[in-house]
Amino acid sequence: MFNGKTFLKKFMAVAAVVALVAGFLPATVFANANVSTSQATDVTPNGATISASWNLTNNDINMAELGIIFSTHRNDVINGQGQSFVHTNIPAGSPSTQRSGNFTVTLTNLAPNTEYFARAYVSTRAGIALAQSERQLAPGYIRFTTSQHGAGTGSQTGVHTNTATFANAVISARGSFPTGQFVNVSERGFVVSSSTSSPTTQSGTRRHTQSSLETSANNIAADWQVTSSASVYYVRAYIINNGQPVYGNVIRVEIGTETPLVFTRSAEMTSGTEARVVIDVAQSGRSAVFERGVVFSTTVQQPQLGTGNVLSRSVAGTVGETEVILTGLTPNTRYFVRAYARNEQGIAYGQVIELTTIGTDTIRTSAATNIAQDRFTANGNITGITASDIREKGFVFSSTNNTPTLSDQRVSMSSISTGDFSMEITGRARETRYFVRAFMTLESGTVFGQTVEVTTAAQDVTVAITFQSMDGLQTVGTQNISVSQGATITASQLNIPEGFSLQNPNWYVQITNQTAVNVLVQADQRPEAAFISGTGNFTFSPNRDSTRGEVAQILYNLSTDRLINNPMTFSDVAANHPNRRAIDYVSSKLHMRGDAGATTFRPNDPITRAEIGVVLMNFYSLTGTAVSNFPDVAQGAWYHRPVSLAFSNQMVAGYEDGTFRPHNNITRAEITTMFVRAERRSLQPLGTTQFVDVPASHWAHQFIMNASVPH
Repeated sequence: MFNGKTFLKKFMAVAAVVALVAGFLPATVFANANVSTSQATDVTPNGATISASWNLTNNDINMAELGIIFSTHRNDVINGQGQSFVHTNIPAGSPSTQRSGNFTVTLTNLAPNTEYFARAYVSTRAGIALAQSERQLAPGYIRFTTSQHGAGTGSQTGVHTNTATFANAVISARGSFPTGQFVNVSERGFVVSSSTSSPTTQSGTRRHTQSSLETSANNIAADWQVTSSASVYYVRAYIINNGQPVYGNVIRVEIGTETPLVFTRSAEMTSGTEARVVIDVAQSGRSAVFERGVVFSTTVQQPQLGTGNVLSRSVAGTVGETEVILTGLTPNTRYFVRAYARNEQGIAYGQVIELTTIGTDTIRTSAATNIAQDRFTANGNITGITASDIREKGFVFSSTNNTPTLSDQRVSMSSISTGDFSMEITGRARETRYFVRAFMTLESGTVFGQTVEVTTAAQDVTVAITFQSMDGLQTVGTQNISVSQGATITASQLNIPEGFSLQNPNWYVQITNQTAVNVLVQADQRPEAAFISGTGNFTFSPNRDSTRGEVAQILYNLSTDRLINNPMTFSDVAANHPNRRAIDYVSSKLHMRGDAGATTFRPNDPITRAEIGVVLMNFYSLTGTAVSNFPDVAQGAWYHRPVSLAFSNQMVAGYEDGTFRPHNNITRAEITTMFVRAERRSLQPLGTTQFVDVPASHWAHQFIMNASVPH
């Protein structure tokens, strides 16, 4: 053991020069090393064992000496002074090649019942490094109190309070007892008091041993949070043996003054210019926290208060978990964010979280639709981002929070894509206002659209809508709409029958007591409009047989007069059949008929090429001389005249071998081609999107693209 002031004198001279230049006394003087002080164990009245670890940060520098500085005065070890014990000393000219490790030093000749401060160090040929705290380069010392001699100590009872230390607002105590001496132990732990120096199970607070900290059967171990403002605690190990307490020695623990404990719990985007940061602050020691908040920067990776290019936001309160909202951020920008807290001892910071904002228009919340008593449809839109970057999307909503987040109620989409998206939100209260926001979660956080308000409806009434022709004589469709009394039904809520449009595009009606409303519609004039649909998922199925129902639908779609008078009734055409209205139309116009007796239509059966000749003749009222040169269309065949008339009018064609093949079922590609020719259409595509099963090389590509729009 020797005087640490003499040992460190040569290094302090170097530090003084740096202090004159930089304006502060560095804790590490050109040492290129890190060192930390871990704990004090095996504390006795006259000694203790100190554990520490170290590593070199420069491969060109070698370790010269490891050791512990200690003193009964805290400022001595903070300033690198006091007495020291050397663990390893490498003679000059024989430097160690070891780069890191752990070491222990046993201190001796200590005073009983005395508080000590200890701090590890490592020296290199370039300087000395003193142990630092994990929080912002605070001095990395530990404190411990030697046990006392005399009556009632562990040396007499066999129960020992080995250590009791304070750090980070927690007292950690360790003790032991001989198992051979005590064979009926029912309880073990520590008694603690801030008012009596010899606490008992009656006068002190019991802290039972924690199994997670035990290392052996005779071990006593407990950690607990300091919650009062007391400056000194007296800690004593105890056991209950045969129903009687047995006490160890008392260790006096002084509660130090340290900077706060600060944690940056999370940071997430809430829009392109706004972020939500959750921070947590705990008081450490007796010094109260009087300020907390967040520091952030786009250029400084370890932002601190008072540093250039660093902004800060403080928040009310002192300790505990809270959130800080950062506004006015720049879209598409990376930020370095962390929490901070301040007390009389200084400023402490939490860990840094990187946060990247996105474009302000990336996600939007649109007005709610389909509003009823207990439900509404939430609408949103995502642009400017790839779907694969999205982990979750949906809506958050609340009846109380006007800026709802993920902690409020939410619904999520099962499929992830960009563009418009909607979800029905059910189970809501009647006549209640809700705040709704679209959201999407990315790897870097969650982003929200703007808040929209929606109020659920009052008591609903069902209104029967009847769509009538312009002369008021023909009903072309019906619809039921549920709305609240006093609400207004507008044109956007109507399901107008296909092929018709409103006589008044600005139509609306306010519902008072009526339950039925008539709406006038007119047949559409739609040259070059689609007359046949794809089969879904951007497919057309060109080689699939066309059905009689599909042909009826084509005729209906191509008609300008869609009024239905005296339609036939077919037993195999249900009211909800997708082609029911078209079949009613073609049967009333005698464009197509059912089977003999007109009882069935067979809407789902295929139609032959011979039958389509009859349909074309009826629909287009073809007349004239019937002439064709198809060898398989005989002069006396029932289909000779319609097929020949369709051929003469350039509506149908044969195959490359000159045949017509009248008994073959007609495919969707062939029926489309025939009606495009019959309508004398331009062959210009209706849109730019392609069917996946109709490549440009397909023989009917132009006809199909002119007749249908992929969906």
